[in-house]
Amino acid sequence: MKNSTLIPTLAVVRNVVVQRLFRRRKKKRGGAGVPVLVAQAVETNVPVQIDPPPVGHVTPYSDGDSASASRGIINQVHFKEGQEVKAAILLFTIDPRPTQAALARDKAQLENATAQFNRDQKTL
Repeated sequence: MKNSTLIPTLAVVRNVVVQRLFRRRKKKRGGAGVPVLVAQAVETNVPVQIDPPPVGHVTPYSDGDSASASRGIINQVHFKEGQEVKAAILLFTIDPRPTQAALARDKAQLENATAQFNRDQKTL
């Protein structure tokens, strides 16, 4: 037998075997049916248990905007997690060194500009 006729022949044989096995199983199943249970629907309160409990879910009493007056590295935190905070209280201490350096630079630029202005006034 050539390969071109062998493959379709094997497919037909396989289909016949599968059909016979399927018919045998159908005949074995033909007994008493499964009883269907019916119940009346009832409304009731059922406690919901979440297992494991969720981690990190926090719901605030109220929310608001917080804006920092300056940017920088936080040196100290003045509240504890979960603590109730009120408006206008100190929450963080920010490293003052970058701000102080910027202030000193601006003061030096002001002194230079003032000195330049005074020199220019004398030459007029």
